Amino acid sequence: PCLVLHGELDAIAPVSGGQQFFDALGSSDKQLEIFAGQRQEVHNEAEPSRGQFLDTLASWIQQRAGA
Repeated sequence: PCLVLHGELDAIAPVSGGQQFFDALGSSDKQLEIFAGQRQEVHNEAEPSRGQFLDTLASWIQQRAGA
């Protein structure tokens, strides 16, 4: 399983690289989330972006942990 989380406005690691990585994954259990208007460290952005990032991460983990 793989979760790729990316800020749309990331100037250091462009979203196209995240998309290419995602597309190349062999796993069928994969998810790509691009956070609109966000930069590289979405987890350090102001609310509500930070909360959306953490909610996405927690939900993905809980789905796979059977919680």
